[in-house]
Amino acid sequence: MPIPWFRRPPNPSVLAQGHTEAAIAVLVAALGEERHRVRAALALLDRGWGRPRLAPERDPNPMAELSNAELAQAMEVVRGLVAQEEAARAAAAATDA
Repeated sequence: MPIPWFRRPPNPSVLAQGHTEAAIAVLVAALGEERHRVRAALALLDRGWGRPRLAPERDPNPMAELSNAELAQAMEVVRGLVAQEEAARAAAAATDA
């Protein structure tokens, strides 16, 4: 059975927002304490300016940025390398036999 509206606890966010000025005053006071000043400064900056955004992840596949012509050129290079490897293997097999 749902809780009636008049018995529901207040929203914690609204309650916390009511203490914003006092909390900021505590953080500002902590700036003067050597042990807490870095954490207090970071907390103030995060709340005042927001946390730094992470850089968007780049596509781990660099080939995705190539044009069709560049991809065709890369494929030709790969085909040439494969042909060289096959020729080297055939030559090695001929000398072993």
